[in-house]
Amino acid sequence: MNFDNIPIEVIEEVEIATGFLMEELFDDKNKSPYKKRAMAYLSARSRGQEITWQETGKKTVNELWQMMSEGADGDDPKDESEPNK
Repeated sequence: MNFDNIPIEVIEEVEIATGFLMEELFDDKNKSPYKKRAMAYLSARSRGQEITWQETGKKTVNELWQMMSEGADGDDPKDESEPNK
């Protein structure tokens, strides 16, 4: 997941709420239920969607998957960033 356009305070919010550092949370071995919620939340925030951590907690698993897949049409958001990055 590309964190380039996610504010640091949002990343800190997820780490505090889940008790995991990002690297630990997204480790393939981590089966925490927070993982899907965090992925959906960070995906939405990276697209500029105004949603809170608490709001994502009220979503169903299907709604979280839908949030994660929005905008995932194969385009890498990093490709649209500044060319010299």
